[in-house]
Amino acid sequence: MKKFRQILAVAGIAALLAMYIITFISSFGHSEISQILFRASLACTFIVPVFLYAVIMVARVLQSKRPKKIDTIVFDVGDVLVAFPWQAYGISLGISPKDMAFIEKNVFSTDIWDEFDRGLKPYEAVVDNFCDAFPGHEKEIHLILDDLYKALQPMPYAEEWVKSLKEKGYRIYILSNWSRRNYELLLENGCFSFLKWTDGATWSFQVHHIKPERAIFQDLCGTWQINPQQAVFIDDNPRNIEAAKAFGLGTIHFTGYEDAKKQLSELGIG
Repeated sequence: MKKFRQILAVAGIAALLAMYIITFISSFGHSEISQILFRASLACTFIVPVFLYAVIMVARVLQSKRPKKIDTIVFDVGDVLVAFPWQAYGISLGISPKDMAFIEKNVFSTDIWDEFDRGLKPYEAVVDNFCDAFPGHEKEIHLILDDLYKALQPMPYAEEWVKSLKEKGYRIYILSNWSRRNYELLLENGCFSFLKWTDGATWSFQVHHIKPERAIFQDLCGTWQINPQQAVFIDDNPRNIEAAKAFGLGTIHFTGYEDAKKQLSELGIG
C-alpha cells in the first residue's frame, strides 16, 4: 500500500510538471491549439490532484476492509492445555458422588472461589470461608482443596502444540483464571512446561480480574501490545468466548484438540 502511494505521488508530480511546462510554452503562442493546450493544462492542474486524492482514499478504504492477518494466539489453560479432572480426583480420595455434586455447586461455582482466582484472598481464608458457610462439610472441603493441584496434568499435546505455533512465527500468550497458590505449585512440579514457548501470560491472580470481565482482556492486550483484530483466543468456556468476541478478539470455542487445530487451519494458521 505504501509503495503504491509512492508511485502515485511520483506519477502525479511528473504529470503536473509536464502540464506546467506545456502551459509555459503555450503561453507564447497565439494559435487556437496553443490556447486549447493552455486551458487544458490549467484545468488538469486542479483535476489531477483531486483525482489522485480520490484514488488514494478509495485504496485506503479497501485496505481497511481487508481482514488483518492473525499474528497472535492466546490460550486459556484449564481444560485446554491442562486437564482438570477434579471430580475423578475427589472420588479417588473417597468423597461420595453426592458430596462431589455439593462441592461442584457450592465451591467451584461461587463468588468465594472467584475471589481466590482474583488473588484477593489467600488460600487459608478461602478454605475458612467455605467451612464457615457449609458446616458439616469441612472434611470434604479440605480433602478436595488442600492438594487440588495434584489433580491437574498437562494435556499430552499441550507443549508440542504451543511449541509448533511459536516456531511458525506466531506470538503466543496465556490468559487464564488461576489462583496464586495453585499456579506456584503447578509451576514447581512442571505442569506448565509449555510456558517456555510463550511470549507472556496474564493470570487472573496477578491483575485481580477474572474472565469473562472486560477488564482482563484490556489488561492482556494493553500489557502485551496485542491488536485484538490480529489475535485469536482459545477457551473452553462459552461465556469467556462471548466476552472475548465483544472485546474484538477472534475466538475459537475449544471442544477438543483436533477441532481447535481444524479451526485454526481455517483461519490460515497451521
